[in-house]
Parts: sequence; structure tokens; C-alpha cells
Amino acid sequence: MTGACSRLSDDLRVRSAEIKLVRDIRRSVRSNLSNVNIAMLARDLGFSKNHVANRFKKATGATLNGYITEERMKKAAELLKCGNKYIYEISLEVGYRDVVYFSRLFQRKNGRMPAQCRE
Repeated sequence: MTGACSRLSDDLRVRSAEIKLVRDIRRSVRSNLSNVNIAMLARDLGFSKNHVANRFKKATGATLNGYITEERMKKAAELLKCGNKYIYEISLEVGYRDVVYFSRLFQRKNGRMPAQCRE
């Protein structure tokens, strides 16, 4: 019985560490949308890029790049609805220097071009 309890304790410790890592990643992504990438996250968290990406995928089922893109698109949609910034300003604010790429990606994710979200 001691072995089972020890394994359970180890499993809980590992799960707790995964939850903390995912929470830290999410917090960092949301606060650094304009310049976040996996290399930066890994460096800030003290892990390799592969470790961070793999742990995130295992814990959430989503890729880290996919999560970053989703957060950027959510923030962009929010900024489009409640502000009067130019689209290129929003693009830069959420981490895309190329406004054409940003617009295409936004349309792919949201079904509409950024300008249409203001209407």
C-alpha cells in the first residue's frame, strides 16, 4: 500500500507542477502579446522550448503557438469593438508587424476582416 500512496503523491506533485507551468505560461502570454514567443517563454520560465511546448500540449491538448494566436485574436477583436485605433495599430499591439498577414489570419479565425468587426 505504501508504494501506491507514494505513486499517487508523486502523480499529484507532477500534476500540480503542470498546472503551475500552464498558469504561468498563460499569464505571460496575456501580458506580453506584442512580443511573446516560445523562446521567450522558455527563457523566462527556465526550461527549454521543447519542454515548455510539450508540457503545454500535454496539459491542455492545444499547441502553444495555437494558444498564442488565439489570445492575440481575442485581444484584437476586443480592441476592434471598443476602440478607434487603426487596424495597423491593433496589429502591432497584438504582435503582428505585417498588417496584411494579421488581417488574413484574423479573417481565417473570425470569419470576417478586421474592419468588418467595427460595423
